[in-house]
Amino acid sequence: MAEFSGHNTGCVEFLGLKMAPLNIPIQRRLQTASVFAWVATILFAGWAFLLLLIYLGFFTNYWWLSLAYLTWYYGDRAAPHKGGGRRRRWLGALSVWRHFANYFPMEVIKTAELPPDKNYILAYHPHGVMALGTTAIITEGAGFSQIIKTSKLYPAQNNIVIYYPHGFLGLLSMEGAEEVLRIHPDSGKAIVVVPGGSQETLESRPGKASLVLKNKAGFIKMALKHGASLVPVYGFGETDVYDQNVYPDTSLVRKFQRLLNRFLGFSPVIIKGRGIFQYSWGVLPRRKPINIVVMAILDVNI
Repeated sequence: MAEFSGHNTGCVEFLGLKMAPLNIPIQRRLQTASVFAWVATILFAGWAFLLLLIYLGFFTNYWWLSLAYLTWYYGDRAAPHKGGGRRRRWLGALSVWRHFANYFPMEVIKTAELPPDKNYILAYHPHGVMALGTTAIITEGAGFSQIIKTSKLYPAQNNIVIYYPHGFLGLLSMEGAEEVLRIHPDSGKAIVVVPGGSQETLESRPGKASLVLKNKAGFIKMALKHGASLVPVYGFGETDVYDQNVYPDTSLVRKFQRLLNRFLGFSPVIIKGRGIFQYSWGVLPRRKPINIVVMAILDVNI
């Protein structure tokens, strides 16, 4: 599968792999590094941090660092359920996010005005493998806040990820999202949700977008309860950046994936993307455009 932006120029074959050329501009190198850092965070940061805590606590003289962190974590454990963790606007404005968005590239397209004095629930589809398009919404990589004028964006999830160190600091649970809407009924807050979740992940493949809507009405009920307006957001190209092995519903692998999804809120998939120095395989997404279309408001009546 070809990469976007003419990656084949100057690439060579080595041991069956399409290797990246050596004369790639520094901007593209920075884009790849930014995407690698974010994908590594999603895939490995939670488990790596847990192993680090165990190592420091039981095998070094720095056990007190693990104890201090766990003490703080326990004392602040309710943060995702009571309005969120420790988000900082300057973090979302770092240049790393601009490099991230330009890698694909990502573009935010607005089809209607969103008054800044209302609350919104932005429902993003499709999930794809990692819902990468939401990164352009919750950061300034694609200039989202200059296009959509809201005072604050809150990414919300309903699975184990909110308890990871990086998730704990920046994500809301669905309970916490309701708390934000309850406390700030008319202040331009926007909750970002991906209703299809890991069930859409299991069906994600290039050229196809399977939307899972059955039994996914929780965000609609939240909007009705708190008077927030619904805003459909669609990421065209989200499912094109990764390929994966899709297993039949009756297979043991699919049953195992669904079992993990039931207990953990996410399902492991075997993905095929590209690598840092070659284009044939790896965990990095392919360079394919993701156009994030923010559609017209759907007002709801309480």
